[in-house]
Amino acid sequence: MLAGLVCLCAGLFAAPAVWARSAQAQEMRAVYEAMSARLAASTLGEPVVIDSVESPQQLSGSVHAISKHPFPVVAAAFAKPQVWCEMMLLPFNARACQLEGDATAPVLHLTITRKNAEDASQGHALRLDWNKSAPEPEYLQVQLTADSGPFGTAGYVIELRAVPLAQGRTFMHFTFAFRFGTAARMATQAYLATVGRDKVGFSTVNTSRGQSLVGGMRGIVERNAMRHFLAIEAWLNAARMPIAQQLDARLENWFDATERYPRQLHEMDKPTYLAAKRRDFRNSAPQQLTGG
Repeated sequence: MLAGLVCLCAGLFAAPAVWARSAQAQEMRAVYEAMSARLAASTLGEPVVIDSVESPQQLSGSVHAISKHPFPVVAAAFAKPQVWCEMMLLPFNARACQLEGDATAPVLHLTITRKNAEDASQGHALRLDWNKSAPEPEYLQVQLTADSGPFGTAGYVIELRAVPLAQGRTFMHFTFAFRFGTAARMATQAYLATVGRDKVGFSTVNTSRGQSLVGGMRGIVERNAMRHFLAIEAWLNAARMPIAQQLDARLENWFDATERYPRQLHEMDKPTYLAAKRRDFRNSAPQQLTGG
């Protein structure tokens, strides 16, 4: 049994025989090789590693993960701006997403609210410019950027990079980063001192009492990064189902995935989440980009 497990792990973390030769793909391969041991030893119950960095004016959270979905499926899906709208609406605090512009320069208008907001009219707008790198057979890079955001935040970068692995799997790196000024820091500190005081992230830090889960602003950005990574996986998990069943499957999958990490990600009960999200998607008008 142990020998079989070792063989399984070796196959899971083996690199494919042929890699794309672009600089970006080679860089991702180097990242994968450097992360292999941490992915194999992840304490999250799956090959997922979450990190964060906080500087005086910037926060960045990242998820490195091995997905069971084949790279061609991942690349074909997330090369479409509409899929990003559908994916980014799955987390509870995203209430609306609209596409604007044409296929050469798409813009996503994402509306974000507090957890208990009744509808999107109580939200804050985030205008995200969508950009995909030149098509490659074994590398995907999609980046969304915003100059400004709610509560005095700015410089948003949301990015997905991916390369194929052996056995039809995909190595992904998802990043969620933004800058914040004095107003945003004060608002966040007020949140962390009240309703968010017990919230934690996923990575660990050394304290006087030993290791503990990171909190504060790093905890916030790690939770955001993980919610969106789980939304990517939830979208992909339902991709082969009949279209009429996909939305409910994605909502159920995303909620159930977050409940695997209740200390970090639990916010509401499942019926409340499902009712709110079905309403959000129902209120989202069909969107088509023009041009090409």
